[in-house]
Amino acid sequence: MNYLKKISLLLITLIAFSSCSSDDDNAVVPQAQNIVEIALASPNLSSLVAALSAADGDLVNVLGGDGPFTVLAPTNEAFAAFLAANNFGSLEEVPTDVLSQILLNHVIMANVTASDLTTAGAGYTNTSASGPNNNAMSLYFNTSDGVTFNGVSTVSTADIEASNGTIHIVDAVIGIPTVVTFAAADPSFATLVTALTELTPATDFVDILQGEGPFTVFAPTNDAFSALPAIPAEEPLTQVLLYHVVGGNIEVTQVSANGFSITLSVFRDCDGQVDPDGGISIYEQGTNNLISSPILPSAHTPYEVVLGDSCYTPTGLCVEQWTFTGPVTLPNNANGYYVVWGTCCRNAGIDNLASPSTEGSLFYTEFPNPALGMMNSTPVFG
Repeated sequence: MNYLKKISLLLITLIAFSSCSSDDDNAVVPQAQNIVEIALASPNLSSLVAALSAADGDLVNVLGGDGPFTVLAPTNEAFAAFLAANNFGSLEEVPTDVLSQILLNHVIMANVTASDLTTAGAGYTNTSASGPNNNAMSLYFNTSDGVTFNGVSTVSTADIEASNGTIHIVDAVIGIPTVVTFAAADPSFATLVTALTELTPATDFVDILQGEGPFTVFAPTNDAFSALPAIPAEEPLTQVLLYHVVGGNIEVTQVSANGFSITLSVFRDCDGQVDPDGGISIYEQGTNNLISSPILPSAHTPYEVVLGDSCYTPTGLCVEQWTFTGPVTLPNNANGYYVVWGTCCRNAGIDNLASPSTEGSLFYTEFPNPALGMMNSTPVFG
């Protein structure tokens, strides 16, 4: 009899266990929402949703795709401040193509968490907005006091997980950057900003560098200025600063794990000497070992130069743009790399240079270890 009771008890236990297991198998598991679905369910992001719907590029469907994306999501208050600052009465007054680029400037094509940013500390990454030559626009981040982007927007709520990426809510709309944006945002250029503004009041460098460009700016860091015996007076300092601004642009964009696209744009006198093969040199940082000397295919376009100042009466003035573009593959290297390209000389007929035939241009840019992936040391701005 005791034996039968034990068997019965065992059967009851097995039936109960089987019943619980069956219930678990049929339980409904909540599905994670994508970035657009989370925004739609967030009342403080209703302006962002409206902007995504109004902008060119079908951005609602784009950000509802597989991703991964990181979206820096401005709040309703951030959009209201953006509209007021730019004299727009409503979102409908913003041109839809401009709105699209502004919104894409808040989208990173990778899943970037707050810990990823704090580990890096500060630097540049790419957004989905398009800069010169249709290259991805750059975004500067700094985590020394919270997480800020381009010095104007701070993360208020981090790491909202979505099925296709991550949302960070930010307190300001991040406008399309210029050279000035990055100089002002990056604390390592604080002395340069002072030199461009307070120490050279007779020259409106800010207005110049916010112009159409394109510009390449060789930006001295605070340490570079500290190495001087003294900062020069205004007139020589102005000339020194102008010597750091070149009519052209060099860009290095990471297109795959170890693949890069290098584009060099140079404005030169038509009678100047330009290497039509675009031979550049790539070196390892730290050791200065030559790694590669690829040849970049080129194209050039002549431009008519129009000077509005009646004091100028140029004759036979001719400027042309040379563009060199090509792919480069580089292995991971903890030291990172730098690219150099130089050319000589200026048009011998120029009479405001002591020796124009010996004057040339040197282009230089650094970029970090390809293994970092999300990093980009060539800021791209509007």
